[in-house]
Amino acid sequence: MAPVLAFLRFAYGLATGGQVGNIGTDGIEIRIAESPDWIGARVVLKVDQRTGKGYIDLLPQVGARRNSTEEWTWYLEKNVDTDFAAQYPLGSEFRIVGCEGDFQRLEGRLVRVCPSFQKKGTLTPPIGDDGKVGTAFEKEFDSEVRRFLAKVAFNYLAWVLGSEFVLGSEFDPVRSFIRYGTEPSAGIVYVGNSPILANERIAGMQLTDGHIITLEGIPEQKQIESRLSLFNSLKYRIVLSSNHSGVWFAKGHHFDIHSREVSELSPEARFVDKRAGTK
Repeated sequence: MAPVLAFLRFAYGLATGGQVGNIGTDGIEIRIAESPDWIGARVVLKVDQRTGKGYIDLLPQVGARRNSTEEWTWYLEKNVDTDFAAQYPLGSEFRIVGCEGDFQRLEGRLVRVCPSFQKKGTLTPPIGDDGKVGTAFEKEFDSEVRRFLAKVAFNYLAWVLGSEFVLGSEFDPVRSFIRYGTEPSAGIVYVGNSPILANERIAGMQLTDGHIITLEGIPEQKQIESRLSLFNSLKYRIVLSSNHSGVWFAKGHHFDIHSREVSELSPEARFVDKRAGTK
Protein backbone atom coordinates (compact mmCIF):
# COMPACT_ATOMS: atom_id res chain seq x y z
CA MET A 1 0.00 0.00 0.00
CA ALA A 2 2.88 2.37 0.66
CA PRO A 3 3.49 3.08 -3.05
CA VAL A 4 -0.21 3.75 -3.58
CA LEU A 5 -0.42 6.04 -0.56
CA ALA A 6 2.70 7.87 -1.68
CA PHE A 7 1.26 8.33 -5.17
CA LEU A 8 -1.99 9.71 -3.76
CA ARG A 9 -0.08 12.13 -1.51
CA PHE A 10 1.86 13.31 -4.55
CA ALA A 11 -1.32 13.65 -6.63
CA TYR A 12 -2.91 15.86 -3.97
CA GLY A 13 0.15 18.08 -3.64
CA LEU A 14 1.32 16.73 -0.30
CA ALA A 15 4.86 15.81 -1.41
CA THR A 16 7.50 17.87 0.40
CA GLY A 17 11.21 17.90 1.04
CA GLY A 18 12.09 16.10 -2.19
CA GLN A 19 10.17 13.01 -1.16
CA VAL A 20 7.10 11.66 -2.89
CA GLY A 21 4.27 11.88 -0.41
CA ASN A 22 6.68 12.71 2.46
CA ILE A 23 6.52 9.14 3.76
CA GLY A 24 10.24 8.45 3.82
CA THR A 25 10.84 7.28 0.28
CA ASP A 26 12.89 8.85 -2.51
CA GLY A 27 10.29 7.93 -5.09
CA ILE A 28 7.52 5.61 -6.21
CA GLU A 29 8.51 2.73 -8.46
CA ILE A 30 5.94 2.26 -11.21
CA ARG A 31 5.88 0.37 -14.50
CA ILE A 32 5.26 1.51 -18.07
CA ALA A 33 1.88 0.22 -19.25
CA GLU A 34 1.97 1.37 -22.88
CA SER A 35 4.11 0.58 -25.95
CA PRO A 36 4.68 -3.15 -26.55
CA ASP A 37 8.46 -2.72 -26.49
CA TRP A 38 8.43 -1.12 -23.04
CA ILE A 39 5.55 -2.74 -21.13
CA GLY A 40 6.69 -3.62 -17.62
CA ALA A 41 9.84 -1.46 -17.69
CA ARG A 42 10.44 0.18 -14.31
CA VAL A 43 10.56 3.93 -13.74
CA VAL A 44 10.50 6.02 -10.57
CA LEU A 45 8.28 9.04 -9.85
CA LYS A 46 10.33 11.59 -7.90
CA VAL A 47 10.01 15.17 -6.70
CA ASP A 48 12.54 17.88 -7.60
CA GLN A 49 13.83 19.29 -4.29
CA ARG A 50 14.17 22.78 -5.76
CA THR A 51 10.86 23.14 -7.57
CA GLY A 52 8.65 20.61 -5.79
CA LYS A 53 7.50 19.31 -9.18
CA GLY A 54 7.36 15.66 -10.11
CA TYR A 55 9.43 13.96 -12.76
CA ILE A 56 10.05 10.43 -14.04
CA ASP A 57 13.48 8.85 -13.61
CA LEU A 58 14.21 5.83 -15.81
CA LEU A 59 15.96 2.99 -14.00
CA PRO A 60 18.86 1.21 -15.73
CA GLN A 61 17.54 -2.27 -16.51
CA VAL A 62 17.52 -5.20 -18.91
CA GLY A 63 14.44 -6.81 -20.41
CA ALA A 64 14.66 -10.51 -21.24
CA ARG A 65 12.54 -13.29 -22.70
CA ARG A 66 13.32 -16.77 -23.98
CA ASN A 67 11.24 -16.46 -27.16
CA SER A 68 8.83 -14.12 -28.94
CA THR A 69 5.75 -15.68 -27.32
CA GLU A 70 6.86 -14.73 -23.79
CA GLU A 71 6.28 -11.40 -22.09
CA TRP A 72 9.29 -9.28 -21.25
CA THR A 73 10.65 -9.60 -17.72
CA TRP A 74 12.68 -6.61 -16.53
CA TYR A 75 15.74 -6.84 -14.29
CA LEU A 76 17.57 -4.05 -12.52
CA GLU A 77 21.28 -3.78 -13.22
CA LYS A 78 22.25 -5.47 -9.95
CA ASN A 79 20.19 -8.54 -10.90
CA VAL A 80 21.91 -9.12 -14.24
CA ASP A 81 24.24 -11.88 -13.02
CA THR A 82 25.02 -15.56 -13.56
CA ASP A 83 21.69 -16.62 -12.03
CA PHE A 84 19.95 -14.31 -14.49
CA ALA A 85 21.97 -15.76 -17.40
CA ALA A 86 21.05 -19.33 -16.42
CA GLN A 87 17.40 -18.55 -17.09
CA TYR A 88 18.00 -17.38 -20.67
CA PRO A 89 19.64 -19.91 -23.04
CA LEU A 90 21.00 -19.26 -26.52
CA GLY A 91 18.35 -17.62 -28.71
CA SER A 92 16.87 -15.50 -25.91
CA GLU A 93 16.09 -11.84 -26.57
CA PHE A 94 17.30 -8.91 -24.46
CA ARG A 95 16.59 -5.20 -24.28
CA ILE A 96 18.71 -2.58 -22.53
CA VAL A 97 17.01 0.49 -21.06
CA GLY A 98 18.59 3.43 -19.31
CA CYS A 99 19.58 7.07 -19.50
CA GLU A 100 22.61 8.44 -21.30
CA GLY A 101 25.74 6.73 -20.01
CA ASP A 102 23.90 3.59 -18.88
CA PHE A 103 23.89 1.68 -22.17
CA GLN A 104 27.57 0.82 -22.53
CA ARG A 105 27.83 -0.21 -18.88
CA LEU A 106 24.73 -2.40 -19.07
CA GLU A 107 25.77 -3.87 -22.42
CA GLY A 108 29.17 -4.78 -21.00
CA ARG A 109 27.56 -6.44 -17.98
CA LEU A 110 25.13 -8.35 -20.18
CA VAL A 111 27.90 -9.58 -22.49
CA ARG A 112 29.91 -10.82 -19.51
CA VAL A 113 27.09 -13.02 -18.23
CA CYS A 114 25.51 -13.80 -21.64
CA PRO A 115 28.37 -13.97 -24.21
CA SER A 116 25.88 -14.86 -26.97
CA PHE A 117 24.22 -11.42 -26.75
CA GLN A 118 24.23 -9.52 -30.05
CA LYS A 119 23.11 -5.95 -30.53
CA LYS A 120 20.51 -5.63 -33.32
CA GLY A 121 18.89 -2.21 -32.97
CA THR A 122 17.43 0.49 -30.75
CA LEU A 123 14.04 0.95 -29.08
CA THR A 124 11.52 3.66 -29.86
CA PRO A 125 10.71 5.79 -26.76
CA PRO A 126 7.26 4.93 -25.31
CA ILE A 127 6.01 8.53 -25.39
CA GLY A 128 2.69 8.97 -27.21
CA ASP A 129 1.66 11.73 -29.61
CA ASP A 130 0.28 13.67 -26.65
CA GLY A 131 3.67 13.64 -24.93
CA LYS A 132 2.47 11.23 -22.25
CA VAL A 133 3.02 7.60 -21.38
CA GLY A 134 0.73 5.28 -19.46
CA THR A 135 2.05 3.75 -16.25
CA ALA A 136 0.77 1.30 -13.68
CA PHE A 137 1.70 0.23 -10.17
CA GLU A 138 0.60 -2.66 -7.98
CA LYS A 139 -1.26 -2.19 -4.74
CA GLU A 140 0.40 -4.04 -1.92
CA PHE A 141 -1.74 -5.81 0.67
CA ASP A 142 0.73 -7.96 2.55
CA SER A 143 0.83 -8.67 6.29
CA GLU A 144 2.77 -5.50 7.09
CA VAL A 145 0.18 -3.36 5.34
CA ARG A 146 -2.67 -5.13 7.13
CA ARG A 147 -0.94 -4.64 10.50
CA PHE A 148 -0.56 -0.93 9.78
CA LEU A 149 -4.26 -0.60 8.97
CA ALA A 150 -5.26 -2.60 12.05
CA LYS A 151 -3.10 -0.36 14.23
CA VAL A 152 -4.72 2.81 12.86
CA ALA A 153 -8.20 1.41 13.54
CA PHE A 154 -7.25 0.10 16.99
CA ASN A 155 -5.74 3.46 17.99
CA TYR A 156 -8.95 5.14 16.88
CA LEU A 157 -10.96 2.70 19.00
CA ALA A 158 -8.77 3.54 22.00
CA TRP A 159 -9.21 7.26 21.37
CA VAL A 160 -13.00 6.94 21.12
CA LEU A 161 -13.67 4.51 23.99
CA GLY A 162 -10.59 4.82 26.19
CA SER A 163 -7.58 2.71 27.06
CA GLU A 164 -9.39 0.68 29.73
CA PHE A 165 -11.96 -0.51 27.20
CA VAL A 166 -9.40 -1.73 24.64
CA LEU A 167 -7.56 -3.75 27.31
CA GLY A 168 -10.44 -6.24 27.26
CA SER A 169 -9.70 -9.82 26.24
CA GLU A 170 -11.96 -9.55 23.19
CA PHE A 171 -9.17 -7.52 21.58
CA ASP A 172 -6.41 -10.08 22.21
CA PRO A 173 -6.40 -11.30 18.56
CA VAL A 174 -6.04 -7.85 17.02
CA ARG A 175 -3.46 -6.80 19.64
CA SER A 176 -1.42 -9.93 18.90
CA PHE A 177 -1.60 -9.24 15.18
CA ILE A 178 -0.51 -5.61 15.57
CA ARG A 179 2.34 -6.39 17.98
CA TYR A 180 3.64 -9.72 16.73
CA GLY A 181 2.12 -10.29 13.28
CA THR A 182 0.09 -13.29 14.47
CA GLU A 183 -2.89 -13.17 12.13
CA PRO A 184 -5.93 -15.34 12.93
CA SER A 185 -7.23 -17.63 10.21
CA ALA A 186 -10.50 -15.71 10.10
CA GLY A 187 -8.62 -12.55 9.13
CA ILE A 188 -8.84 -9.02 10.48
CA VAL A 189 -8.35 -6.59 7.57
CA TYR A 190 -10.38 -6.76 4.36
CA VAL A 191 -10.41 -4.71 1.16
CA GLY A 192 -13.70 -3.03 0.27
CA ASN A 193 -14.97 -0.91 -2.62
CA SER A 194 -18.30 0.40 -1.33
CA PRO A 195 -18.58 4.04 -0.21
CA ILE A 196 -18.39 4.56 3.54
CA LEU A 197 -20.51 7.71 3.59
CA ALA A 198 -24.28 7.39 3.20
CA ASN A 199 -24.57 10.57 1.12
CA GLU A 200 -22.01 9.20 -1.36
CA ARG A 201 -23.99 5.98 -1.67
CA ILE A 202 -27.16 8.02 -2.29
CA ALA A 203 -25.52 10.47 -4.71
CA GLY A 204 -23.66 7.72 -6.56
CA MET A 205 -20.48 9.78 -6.65
CA GLN A 206 -17.47 10.65 -4.49
CA LEU A 207 -18.05 13.85 -2.53
CA THR A 208 -14.75 14.15 -0.66
CA ASP A 209 -11.12 13.23 -1.21
CA GLY A 210 -10.35 13.34 2.51
CA HIS A 211 -9.56 10.51 4.89
CA ILE A 212 -12.51 8.76 6.58
CA ILE A 213 -12.62 6.47 9.58
CA THR A 214 -15.67 5.01 11.29
CA LEU A 215 -16.31 2.66 14.17
CA GLU A 216 -19.35 0.51 14.95
CA GLY A 217 -20.16 -1.97 17.67
CA ILE A 218 -22.56 -4.60 16.32
CA PRO A 219 -23.60 -6.88 19.23
CA GLU A 220 -25.96 -9.00 17.09
CA GLN A 221 -22.91 -10.00 15.00
CA LYS A 222 -20.61 -10.01 18.05
CA GLN A 223 -18.31 -7.61 16.19
CA ILE A 224 -16.66 -4.24 16.45
CA GLU A 225 -15.74 -3.01 13.00
CA SER A 226 -13.86 -0.03 11.65
CA ARG A 227 -14.15 1.28 8.12
CA LEU A 228 -11.11 3.21 6.93
CA SER A 229 -10.52 5.06 3.67
CA LEU A 230 -7.36 6.99 2.76
CA PHE A 231 -8.09 9.88 0.39
CA ASN A 232 -11.53 8.28 0.10
CA SER A 233 -9.88 5.99 -2.43
CA LEU A 234 -8.37 3.01 -0.62
CA LYS A 235 -11.17 1.42 1.39
CA TYR A 236 -10.80 -1.18 4.14
CA ARG A 237 -12.90 -2.98 6.74
CA ILE A 238 -11.08 -3.92 9.96
CA VAL A 239 -12.67 -6.40 12.37
CA LEU A 240 -11.37 -5.31 15.78
CA SER A 241 -13.43 -7.78 17.79
CA SER A 242 -15.36 -10.94 16.95
CA ASN A 243 -16.57 -11.43 20.52
CA HIS A 244 -18.41 -8.22 21.32
CA SER A 245 -21.34 -8.56 23.70
CA GLY A 246 -21.81 -4.92 24.68
CA VAL A 247 -24.22 -2.29 23.40
CA TRP A 248 -24.41 -0.87 19.90
CA PHE A 249 -22.33 2.25 19.26
CA ALA A 250 -21.05 4.19 16.27
CA LYS A 251 -18.56 6.98 15.67
CA GLY A 252 -16.81 8.49 12.68
CA HIS A 253 -14.48 11.31 11.64
CA HIS A 254 -13.41 12.99 8.41
CA PHE A 255 -10.04 14.63 7.77
CA ASP A 256 -10.11 17.37 5.13
CA ILE A 257 -6.75 17.18 3.33
CA HIS A 258 -7.12 20.74 2.05
CA SER A 259 -8.09 22.62 5.21
CA ARG A 260 -6.31 20.06 7.46
CA GLU A 261 -9.37 20.08 9.70
CA VAL A 262 -10.95 17.07 11.42
CA SER A 263 -14.71 16.92 11.85
CA GLU A 264 -16.99 14.34 13.39
CA LEU A 265 -19.39 12.61 11.03
CA SER A 266 -23.06 12.98 11.80
CA PRO A 267 -25.08 9.77 12.29
CA GLU A 268 -26.78 10.43 8.94
CA ALA A 269 -23.43 10.61 7.13
CA ARG A 270 -22.06 7.30 8.35
CA PHE A 271 -22.55 4.15 6.34
CA VAL A 272 -21.17 0.74 7.27
CA ASP A 273 -21.51 -1.92 4.59
CA LYS A 274 -21.66 -5.27 6.40
CA ARG A 275 -20.75 -7.06 3.15
CA ALA A 276 -17.55 -5.10 2.49
CA GLY A 277 -14.67 -6.77 0.80
CA THR A 278 -12.64 -9.91 0.98
CA LYS A 279 -9.22 -10.37 2.48
